[in-house]
Amino acid sequence: MMLTFFTMIVLVAICGGLSASMPWLMPPTECFAVTVPPSAQKDVRVVALKRSYTTTVMAVTALCALGLALVVARIGATPSESGLALLSGGITVAALLPIVVGFALMQRYRTRMQELKQAEGWISPTQR
Repeated sequence: MMLTFFTMIVLVAICGGLSASMPWLMPPTECFAVTVPPSAQKDVRVVALKRSYTTTVMAVTALCALGLALVVARIGATPSESGLALLSGGITVAALLPIVVGFALMQRYRTRMQELKQAEGWISPTQR
């Protein structure tokens, strides 16, 4: 049973890590769902937005994984009914919080990228 709990913690960490890496995995003509010229990817402001996103999502993911580990440690190897309810809530929060935070940040940084694109007059070679 502890192996199952450990697997859940690892899955939370993997999903959060993948979510945090998304801005770096996008095509060079796209940043936070805004089409930009490939040269914009090297702009210090764009890099700062990506780093901020990644750092925040990773921090939330680490806190969620740690919180879930603490819940697992608290309930022990043979959880009671109330322990299982606590675990259920812990899994739900740990799994959803990084996704919700990542989505909210993505929307916030998308707006910032649109403003930056307009201020810089960046024109993407292709429109999507």
